[in-house]
Amino acid sequence: MQALKFFLILFPFLNCFSQDYLDKNLKNEEYLSFRERIKARISGEKIKNSFFEANKSFTEKSEALGYIALTFDACEGKYNEELVNFLISENIPATFFLTGKWIDKNPQITAKLASNPLFEIENHGLKHRICALTGDKKYGLKKTANLDEIIDEIELNNRKIEKLTGKRPVFYRPAGAYADEICLNAASLLSMEIAGYDSLAGDSFSKTSAKEMSENIIKNARHGMVVLMHLNHPERNEVGALKIAVPILRKKGFSFCHLEDFTIR
Repeated sequence: MQALKFFLILFPFLNCFSQDYLDKNLKNEEYLSFRERIKARISGEKIKNSFFEANKSFTEKSEALGYIALTFDACEGKYNEELVNFLISENIPATFFLTGKWIDKNPQITAKLASNPLFEIENHGLKHRICALTGDKKYGLKKTANLDEIIDEIELNNRKIEKLTGKRPVFYRPAGAYADEICLNAASLLSMEIAGYDSLAGDSFSKTSAKEMSENIIKNARHGMVVLMHLNHPERNEVGALKIAVPILRKKGFSFCHLEDFTIR
């Protein structure tokens, strides 16, 4: 009986162990041919290749609706289980942007998060690289070196996520939230939207207190606001910040939603 219970718990995640989501399995002949077609379309267009920070979200909805999207980047490494448990306990929808590097270390967690209707899974890049052929390095992050890497950064991670979750992402947030027009064009050809943000909680920096983070979230609260935080820093103060900010935002009349609820498509 115990063995049966264990199997029933494990069954939803058995696909993780097939390792079909690994890059070497995804980069097959079909994919390489697909990538060449996308490259040809990008190369055939004249693009003024400016470098930009995706620091404005695309939402343009009525102020009366009162929704905020909490988004969390998982760049690489650790998993903040306390944060996820807090979101579940408070019934707060959230959007997680996952890199391929983080997924490879946490495939079962990826599948488990995707199985919870509170959460949506989106794309933060295969190798967590700034998606650009121009511009400066930011935050010490590597940039994509060529068109192949730009397409891989977006599309291979899309396929990785889809293999594990059964759903293809619709939003892509490049590493550091920096990209250029070529990346933007590639994302469009791959039916992806670059996901911006309106408010940085400040949890990129280890010394930011819960009070400071909560103030960063609350001070410019408005309908359609997209908040950027992180999922891969359990040692930082995200949970404490949300415990302060969420009741205040709710008292002000705000609710929370998935990023896809704000889509302009």
